[in-house]
Amino acid sequence: MFGELAIAYLFLGGAGAGCLIVCSTADLAFAHQLSKKIIPKTVPNALNTPMSISTQKALRSAFAAGYLFLTTGAFCLLADLGRADRALNLFTNIFPTFITMGTFAIAITLIVAFPLVLSKLLYLPQIKQNLTIVLELLTIAFGFVTAIYTGLLLCDIEAVNLWATPLIPILFTLSALSCGEAILIISIFFTATIHEKSKLLKSLIIIDVVLLAAELICVVIFWTAATNSSHSGLQESVRLLTTEPLSLLWWGGFVFVGLLIPLIAEITLYCLHRTRRRNINAQQCYAIVATMVLFGALCMRWSIVDAGAHAQLALDYPKETSSILEERDVS
Repeated sequence: MFGELAIAYLFLGGAGAGCLIVCSTADLAFAHQLSKKIIPKTVPNALNTPMSISTQKALRSAFAAGYLFLTTGAFCLLADLGRADRALNLFTNIFPTFITMGTFAIAITLIVAFPLVLSKLLYLPQIKQNLTIVLELLTIAFGFVTAIYTGLLLCDIEAVNLWATPLIPILFTLSALSCGEAILIISIFFTATIHEKSKLLKSLIIIDVVLLAAELICVVIFWTAATNSSHSGLQESVRLLTTEPLSLLWWGGFVFVGLLIPLIAEITLYCLHRTRRRNINAQQCYAIVATMVLFGALCMRWSIVDAGAHAQLALDYPKETSSILEERDVS
């Protein structure tokens, strides 16, 4: 039902959209664009702190990485369709569906974010500050639609009970935002000039802890609902997620490596920083944790898609029908 290209799109599209959302929000907050207009100068707030040159470098790199992720994901989606006319039908279909809405959201996000990313990589004084604000707000709005769509793409397939739950879009959106923060944190690490006290880095870690905690709660609810269901197809999906090889992806790659360890590590690192114990390289640790988050996000999408697509759906016959079938088998 879904191959490697579709799984690649779900990961790259979600991570790319999440990265563009995070970078646009951070730029609006820390670059004195919206903060000057909304927050009075007398209010002591992190938003009133000028963005350092190293932070600007990190944002530029993350903007480019997010756009590259989303573009690659869009190409994977088009390649998975197999034919050009199918891709064209997504834009010409007069009946609105989740697929057509998501396709337009991806296209608009790429179009809106292109001049924004270009202005970050190159010095373009022609792009005015007010226009940049508008582009970033549009990128955030359509980026959210794109991130949600990666989950709605599965949720819309009601035949697969594992996917037919509103928890899938929520889980995928939270994961996309966490991936976006992970890409920015890795970008900060490779700039190698932002110190441990960076307000941007500290704010990212606080937000990421909240996102990972919310994602963990969503996973617990999702797994509890799935294991308590009597639907035979859903029971088969649960069985696949608890046996190898998918159990390694779901429990090992996603829950353990991509969720629990990053959550515990980020809380520990932040507490160590608060207590002024600076005997560890926080940037390096954060970059490793961010890489684990990205790996876990890929494992989560891979395992959920395979558990739903390859489930052997058994029919639940009524008792009368079952007895007739048994008598027929005996005779």
